Amino acid sequence: MSLCAPSENVTPEQEEAGTQEESRETPDPDSSAERYEPTADVSTADESPARHWDLLPDVCLQHVLRWVGDQDRAQASLVCSRWHRATRSPALWRRRRFCFMGRTSKSQRPEQEIAVGYARSLGAFLEELEVLVVLPYRRMVTVARRLQLALRALFLELCGAGARLRSFSVRSLDLQQDVWTRGTRNAVVHCLATFLGHMASHLLHLRLWGCRATLPHGLRILETVARAQQQHLACTGSMSGGIVSLDLEGFFSADVPVHSHQAFPRLIGRFYRLECLILSYSCVSDELLEALGSKVRRSSLKLLKLKCHYEEPHSQVVCGSAWFSLVRSCPELCVEVDIEGVTNIDRLQRILLPDVPLSSFAMSECNFSEHDISPKPIFRDILPRYCSRLQVLSVEIDNCYESVDRELLDLLMMCSQLHTLVVNAYLDISFVEQVLEYCQETRCPVRSFDVKVCYLSAGDSHEESAEERLEELMSFYSHFTHPELQLSVELFPIK
Repeated sequence: MSLCAPSENVTPEQEEAGTQEESRETPDPDSSAERYEPTADVSTADESPARHWDLLPDVCLQHVLRWVGDQDRAQASLVCSRWHRATRSPALWRRRRFCFMGRTSKSQRPEQEIAVGYARSLGAFLEELEVLVVLPYRRMVTVARRLQLALRALFLELCGAGARLRSFSVRSLDLQQDVWTRGTRNAVVHCLATFLGHMASHLLHLRLWGCRATLPHGLRILETVARAQQQHLACTGSMSGGIVSLDLEGFFSADVPVHSHQAFPRLIGRFYRLECLILSYSCVSDELLEALGSKVRRSSLKLLKLKCHYEEPHSQVVCGSAWFSLVRSCPELCVEVDIEGVTNIDRLQRILLPDVPLSSFAMSECNFSEHDISPKPIFRDILPRYCSRLQVLSVEIDNCYESVDRELLDLLMMCSQLHTLVVNAYLDISFVEQVLEYCQETRCPVRSFDVKVCYLSAGDSHEESAEERLEELMSFYSHFTHPELQLSVELFPIK
């Protein structure tokens, strides 16, 4: 029976009632035209773009203004009173980055002047500030003096405006360079320490990367911050303040063995809320690990990043028991180690002790081109200790005399938590094929695979065949790998 067939048992009365109901529901075209005819006061001018901007809510207008520069915001503030109020929203001025250049340009306004003006007019809204210092290549005392005065003026304006920074970063100050005289160096340290003392009560994140201060200067800066935070805690009793994240990579001069000075661990132990600490390995000692695991601290350390550079002291002996005690005091601790240029296996074994809770390991600029230096023990003996914790592995080595394909592949299959693999080394394309085959398996944890295959080229035909083989592999395995896998493979022929 058809669903759209009409019923046959319809009485004349029902048919007449249905016709009357239909006539009531069907509007008269003439009356409809009168009813929905637009009023005469609606004009096409209301559909102009300006009308649409007037209807934009304040929240959306502020979101649009976040994507334009300071000059465009200044012009937008002149449109009307509503736009002026929108440009004065604190949310638009909370983050700022300035680059202090050693050189000046006649065609452009110096960044130092822009920074001082910004701090004077909008410093009260500022919460996150980053200052990058770019020193001149040649020794120019006048430039260093100009930079010192610019930093001093910026800090004074911020203090005068009542800024309450939650995050502050000063990068590449590099006070060990000859461009700084003794007077300008002392002046920079003084104004930096004074400024951080004023901001310490609200500061949560502090980054002093690449300052390269002497040991007395560095300790003075840290002492000022720690003392100001303790005074704030004693006066208010509030736990809202206190440094949570501290970056001291390259903070001290490269030739200073900070680990042999007892004052540094005592100072770090006074940062009672520290959860993330970034250090050069020259600062690590048994006393430091003991201070980080002290019960006096109000929070537990969760992340410790260590940068070990071959030009910095890194031959100190750290006991495994000190790492064991730290892990027991901070059960959520993850350690990330970044090795640069260190190829001595004995020293690497002293750094990478079995008790270190290693979650990320990176090594770069490591030259194993000498016949008496082998990179295999790193992947075969040292890193397998952390197969249950290692999550990120980044390797950039020169191993033209010895293959590490087998060792890397075995390590990859051992690590049950590894999700990021970055390799830049002399490899065979078969290594890529084996890794892609492993990534097909559902149990494979790798989600980011970035490999740069370096190989010795035997001519143009050899390079073409290698590229063709790689294209075939990528095309074949792209249908089988996990959809979330970020895959990047590049070939670098070495002639």
